[in-house]
Amino acid sequence: MGLPAMKGEQFRLWVKACEEFGTEIWPLETHGDDGLYLTRKPYMAQHREYCTSPAYQIWIGDKRQVTMARDEAYAIWRAHMEQIEKDQPKIVQFISIREIREIPRDWDPKPCPFCGSLEAPHFFGYLLDTRGPMNERWGVVCLDCMATMNKGWCQNPRAALDEWNNRPAEEEAEFMEMLK
Repeated sequence: MGLPAMKGEQFRLWVKACEEFGTEIWPLETHGDDGLYLTRKPYMAQHREYCTSPAYQIWIGDKRQVTMARDEAYAIWRAHMEQIEKDQPKIVQFISIREIREIPRDWDPKPCPFCGSLEAPHFFGYLLDTRGPMNERWGVVCLDCMATMNKGWCQNPRAALDEWNNRPAEEEAEFMEMLK
């Protein structure tokens, strides 16, 4: 895991200073421009290379917190991540059923492919949200066995019925019968 390229000015200055002083940086956790890093400064003692105790650098925005305690560093990081999750809006597709109505028989609906009922198929209209007519969608449901055809893009009852009536297996069987 490399260092993020889009960090703020303070972060870039810190990275540059670490490079100049020979301090190694290991990214432990990152999220966007925020991150938890482990740093160690090597030094020489009697011709052997040693590293100082690790320091944990927590960068949130353009602010840095430093601690020598691993548990404390991860506690700060987890608290930050929990706050991000709490602050982000939940992406939920709210669907409110507006109406259920019978399919006109003169539109020639096919029977339900699961239970065979011709009387049970009904249209249902719903809204993806409440911000206008472009969010209105339609599907077909069999009220006997609850089989549903809902492509998610049919914007009128006729398109929903066309999808309900689309039976590729039947058409293939009819085509194969014609070839015999």
